Amino acid sequence: MPQPKGYGSAQAPDAAPDELDSLRDELERQRAKLEQAERDRALLTDEMQLEHALLDAVVRQMPAGLAVADALTGLFVLRNEQASLIWGRDPSGPLLERFEELRGRRADGTPLASDEWPLARSIHEGETVAGEEIWFTRFDGSEGVMEVSATPVRDATGRVTAGVALLLDVTDRKRTEERLQSAQAEREVLLREARHQVGNNLQVVTSLLGLQARATRDDESRKLVLESLSRIQAMAQAHEQISQAPDLAHIDLNLYIGQIVEGLRELYVRQENPPVIAVDVEPLSLGLNTVINCGLVVNELVSNALKYAFVDGRAGRVTIEMREAVPGEVELVVGDDGVGLPEAISPPTASTLGLPLANHLARQLGGSLRVDRSPGGGSTFRVRFPIQAASGASTTNR
Repeated sequence: MPQPKGYGSAQAPDAAPDELDSLRDELERQRAKLEQAERDRALLTDEMQLEHALLDAVVRQMPAGLAVADALTGLFVLRNEQASLIWGRDPSGPLLERFEELRGRRADGTPLASDEWPLARSIHEGETVAGEEIWFTRFDGSEGVMEVSATPVRDATGRVTAGVALLLDVTDRKRTEERLQSAQAEREVLLREARHQVGNNLQVVTSLLGLQARATRDDESRKLVLESLSRIQAMAQAHEQISQAPDLAHIDLNLYIGQIVEGLRELYVRQENPPVIAVDVEPLSLGLNTVINCGLVVNELVSNALKYAFVDGRAGRVTIEMREAVPGEVELVVGDDGVGLPEAISPPTASTLGLPLANHLARQLGGSLRVDRSPGGGSTFRVRFPIQAASGASTTNR
């Protein structure tokens, strides 16, 4: 029986070449992809090697020590040469595996437990530690101090996988601080002793003036000696206070002015009903020379009140107040309810020494002396001066 045209093997040879071409094309595409992937991998490898080399160079050249520890084992997986040098270990020798191999302690000498090291706390507790000072014994036997900062490293789930510690050798800095503190302590001892000696010398002068006052028969001369005596007593008491104060830059103003008042009471009060003297002084931080100037102002104004405000034995009251009136400004007020200051008398031009001296001292403090007269009698003297100016006076008016 005859077969239809094109049946069987007549068309197979025509289809085979097309399939082979398609297969070759697909293979070529796959080969090209593999070659591109290989080039990308090589490029990525080169970039990673470059980044690793850069990171390695940075870690090696860091002036600080660097240590990275695995969270699971607690062992160092990375530490640079500077870390080994800080620990007193040869970088080419056996490497430190854990911080705990160092004998660490706190500033007070308390030993540091293994779980108290900053890197251990970062790994186990997820704590970030900044600038904690640790005293330790190096492997070469020397003592050192390092400042340690540590932070945890977390994976995408938040789990701590490692810890990184940055180490700074602050041994030289701590030794310098200790030397400075020692020198400062020695300086304060010397200053305290010097001021104590000055106070003793002023006390000697005070005693001599007291003897002179008792030996002087002329009333006017005796008055002048007593005035000089009160001024020197005010300075001597300031030096005595500063020699006993824990801080040589400041003294107890309330106690100091109270001592001045008691000295003036002994010198000038002789009547049966002596005036009441009330002191109300706020704690203020003022330099020694500023305090002495304030004390001398109080000395002049209070002695002036005791001598002239309460004539014929009349009773009365003298008040002394000192406070920070506004931020950065101190006000010293001395008032009395006596006969009052005559209108004709002005502090800068008074014929006696006391008020002009008080006015001059007020200017040294960076302020001025103002007097308020009450219609019914009594006077109030005010000195207001800036605290900064007072600090400057303490260095320039020596």
